[in-house]
Amino acid sequence: MAESIVKAFPFLEHGAPLLSENRLYRLLTIGVVALALALTLLTPHDARRLRMPEPWSYELAAQNFAAGKWVLNKDELAIARTQIRLDGGQLTQYIEIAPEQWAFRQSPGHALEMAFSLKLGSLRLANIFLALAGSGVLYLLLSARFSEKAAFLGVLLFLWSPLSLLANHYYLMDTFAGGVWPLIAGGLLLWFEGQKKESPYVTIGLCLAGFAAGWSLIARQTNLLLLGVLAGYLLLVVWVKQQASSQSVEKRVLSLAATSWRYLGAFASGAALALGILLVYNTLTFGNPFTSGYLYPSIYDRHNLWNEDPLQSVPWGVSTWLAGGGILDIVATLFVHVRLWLRPATLAWPLWPLALWGLVQFFRQKPVARSSWFIFSWLFVVYAPYAGVIFFGVTRALAVPYDQGWGFFIPSRYLFPFTFPYVWVLSPLLARWLKGWSLALIGLYMAANAWFFWQVLAR
Repeated sequence: MAESIVKAFPFLEHGAPLLSENRLYRLLTIGVVALALALTLLTPHDARRLRMPEPWSYELAAQNFAAGKWVLNKDELAIARTQIRLDGGQLTQYIEIAPEQWAFRQSPGHALEMAFSLKLGSLRLANIFLALAGSGVLYLLLSARFSEKAAFLGVLLFLWSPLSLLANHYYLMDTFAGGVWPLIAGGLLLWFEGQKKESPYVTIGLCLAGFAAGWSLIARQTNLLLLGVLAGYLLLVVWVKQQASSQSVEKRVLSLAATSWRYLGAFASGAALALGILLVYNTLTFGNPFTSGYLYPSIYDRHNLWNEDPLQSVPWGVSTWLAGGGILDIVATLFVHVRLWLRPATLAWPLWPLALWGLVQFFRQKPVARSSWFIFSWLFVVYAPYAGVIFFGVTRALAVPYDQGWGFFIPSRYLFPFTFPYVWVLSPLLARWLKGWSLALIGLYMAANAWFFWQVLAR
């Protein structure tokens, strides 16, 4: 692709040292990041477009957190509710935790991020930081493991899918944060796996990976299973590295060396810092470090299996497996969900069939790489909470006809953490395929997704 650009603009050839292929891809990456941020941030934002109540609650929580106010009294809540209603929204995510005391129900991670960014000048800065950090980690990882071309394509796929553009634009929602924090953690862990020598940068990278993994849970609590996968993969990689560095088979013992403990300790310290912030928040808000807003009664309780009266059916003729109650009903539910997800998932990630084919190719390689099993486990644990077996909110969202079309963001946002596997599998595949004509295809891909992004917002 670099050669095609030089042929199209011959004057660039005279500055060949300044336009090496690697430098060109870095410049192109900066360009696609800047354009994605410009598109999502300069397009006027209107929370009413999303037709969901959550943005209003997140914005209120961020403003209160920035002011050091963790709980609202009855009068403060009434004022906030009235103002939000006048603005065209609803306040549904504040729950009563004590007589005349109301607190934010959702996971506090993104609201805390926005509170910090509000101190710096704007609520939008949280998503800007995440976009830049995620792009940087992806470029670092993919350029080291594959090529600079794959790294450029990976950043493009990360920021320019329709779902990513919408998630970044809807900065009051936790969708972008809930997917990018695990992306940063997973990217740093795979980068660590590829490092051959010890250095302070490796320890720092693992500490950052631990913080990102821990904060991904605080941003979205359904990332709990993913946190376990990240930690388990690190333990496996550390053990394999230790075994590879042993002098002989006889010296390989069932214990960790000092270097291995340092690696694990760096990751654990980063995760502990993130989780420590959550414990402090819970103490300030609920009076107990292990209490969460999800433990209090809510109008959404019927969406959960463990509720006393969970949903057996949702509007538009889709039933939960509880209507039958048997194993076969659970199996049928899984197939129903896959079918219902096909259209919104295709609108969210138009190239997902190629990514699926690329994943199959990864598993056809012998021996199968550890990273392939890591990615497969990632996909499984992200999908599991939303398969329609224990949480029925997604079933309800998928059943809405509007959400099968222009409203695809509403159900697809639950699977936004799929972004990292999507990029990891697809970017090297495209890097091998795309040749001299790839620049036109990339431009067409970006233009089409930008047009689609505007059309979604216009509905």
